[in-house]
Amino acid sequence: MDWKRFNERVEALLRLNSSAVAVTMIEPGDPDPKGCGDPPQPLTLCQFITMARVHSAKLFATPDNVLCSIAQGMLGFDRLPDVAPRFAGGRTATVKAYNNILEDMPKVALGTYRGAAIVQLSQAEFEPDVILFVSDPARMTRLLHATTFHTGERIQMHTAAEAGTCGEALAGCLVSRKPTIGFPCYGSRSYGLIADDELIFALPAHLAESCLDGLEKTHARLNPYPIRKFLSPPPWPRVNFLLKELTPEGEAELKKMKKAAGHVIEDED
Repeated sequence: MDWKRFNERVEALLRLNSSAVAVTMIEPGDPDPKGCGDPPQPLTLCQFITMARVHSAKLFATPDNVLCSIAQGMLGFDRLPDVAPRFAGGRTATVKAYNNILEDMPKVALGTYRGAAIVQLSQAEFEPDVILFVSDPARMTRLLHATTFHTGERIQMHTAAEAGTCGEALAGCLVSRKPTIGFPCYGSRSYGLIADDELIFALPAHLAESCLDGLEKTHARLNPYPIRKFLSPPPWPRVNFLLKELTPEGEAELKKMKKAAGHVIEDED
């Protein structure tokens, strides 16, 4: 995959308000990622992501510098400690309720990785495992269009807004090998500086080519970004996408519109 080309096209098509982040998981026995180092002090995993996407930092997240024990547990860096009593009575009504959240979340098997290289995608000198986008729901709409263009497989979102960056987004994508939406937890917004109107989209790197193709085609043929908005019924002939029944004239105009936009129905697999 030509990651420079991918990054340039996605940034152009989505007009991203912060850089996409490349995450490469480092297995035991692998060398340290070239050019990536420690942060000035231990940080939460969501802060690693923000330092990369906003400040162009090139970081190597390890059990020694990831402050958040929940993130370490989600990514398999270390065992997840018994944190439920800390949050019970505040975040959840009971210890059991908080444990239910954690037990239901995707987790990387302990010891699978010893760390993660985290850099802006434009700066990546290695093959990423996951691409993270932190952006608003409108751009998420376009990423969802892109990733469902070829297969129509709906993206499943299973959330409690807990461990939103490290668990729901990153670990969820690593475990499922499918695109994942993370709903930022309070820590991601408070410490990781994810804005009130932002979510996290995790794209497995092996689907990047398909995603870009879907993004290019849906942009050109039907749904570009910025999203065109109408404070009125959809205009003619676009309204013909939505009507219960089409008149012969409407059918003809819709076909004409689709042809002009370059719609192509591809062969089924």
